[in-house]
Amino acid sequence: MALAAMLTLMMVSCRKEAPVLHDPNNIPCKTYTQQFQAVWEGVDQSYVFWERDTVNWDKRYDLCLPIFQDFDARGTANPVTAEEYKAAWLKVFKGLVDHHFVGVLWNPNLKSAVIVNAGHQARYTTDIAQEISILKRMPGISDLTENTVQGSKAPQSWSCLLPGKVSGEKIAYFRFSGFGFNIKNQSRAELAPLYAFFDPDTLGNVGDRALINRDDVKGIIIDVRGNGGGSFGNIDTYIGSLLHKDLHIGYTRVKEGIGRLDYSAWLPLKIAAHKRPINKEKDVVLLVDANSISCSEVTAVFTKCMPNGKVVGDRTYGATGPLWSNTILHDVFYNGCFGDTNLYNRFLEDRGTYSNDNFAYYVYTSTFEFVDRNYESFEGKGVNPDILVPYNEQELKAGTDKQLERALEYLRNGK
Repeated sequence: MALAAMLTLMMVSCRKEAPVLHDPNNIPCKTYTQQFQAVWEGVDQSYVFWERDTVNWDKRYDLCLPIFQDFDARGTANPVTAEEYKAAWLKVFKGLVDHHFVGVLWNPNLKSAVIVNAGHQARYTTDIAQEISILKRMPGISDLTENTVQGSKAPQSWSCLLPGKVSGEKIAYFRFSGFGFNIKNQSRAELAPLYAFFDPDTLGNVGDRALINRDDVKGIIIDVRGNGGGSFGNIDTYIGSLLHKDLHIGYTRVKEGIGRLDYSAWLPLKIAAHKRPINKEKDVVLLVDANSISCSEVTAVFTKCMPNGKVVGDRTYGATGPLWSNTILHDVFYNGCFGDTNLYNRFLEDRGTYSNDNFAYYVYTSTFEFVDRNYESFEGKGVNPDILVPYNEQELKAGTDKQLERALEYLRNGK
């Protein structure tokens, strides 16, 4: 209690003034300086990781404010370049622990925007095409299904059967390159093999679970390597169908005020078992790598909590804070994403045209803080697998997927 009080006093004492709510969605920015101050204050009031972050945000203000003031003072005789503008915003955001963090900053003088994150980089690039090529050559593979979501050139999901420990036994393999499926607006052809997980009542009694309910299927691999995340509801579909009872996997909290440490209480995060789960509990392996991001990382925590689950592969990316994009949670204060959603949509979603005489901006950051059942945070660190198999580019190029092989070994031998 004394430590918490001390931290609160320290945080309050380092502020330049008592916090006053200024909605960044409604602040007109006519100058570089106004844009910087609005964004700095928006992050100051809505960022959910201040208790964990090591960035001195007040010092960052003192360091960066003169840069933007200089931009305003230079005028048309010495115009600010796109490179200078981006470098300035990189200096503002550099090192923030939130690995979802993205700032989209519009410069009306340049008639363009820069897209800046907090400087986080993946440790390597997932070669999905090579891994799928290796999968297709696995001995004994059968029932291979590939599915492409409408508008996408490459398959978004795959499923197949691989040999189990003894003759006649099977392991069901599923790969999801993202969790962006919309079960209400996509056809059965687009959603398969997701139907393997659906409760028979999910879409009007069309879910069949034929693949994972087979008696000869003794284990399940869910491969989310290179999966950049998506809808939390997709996770519920997959994992919930494998559970025979509800699973408590951790806690979440949000900001409940504009002060940096104005947090809600920690609320339990549970995933509910489906009313009609799979017939028998089966061992489950989740395959992950450094480019398993967001929802796929939370899925890793889910799997670790399952009594019959193991996570195999490499440490994940470290962006585990769930977020509600383009959403203000309350009328009294804002939380997470803020700014001009039209700007965000133009530059990060549909890449369309945009025009604005103001220095518009949009900041995309986590709405919730997530920790596991032991209150461990994975933000900026990633989730460590139960069985570590580091990425090896040379072996992949030579046609060997050691991570997949290790997952199969565990399901066949139990170790």
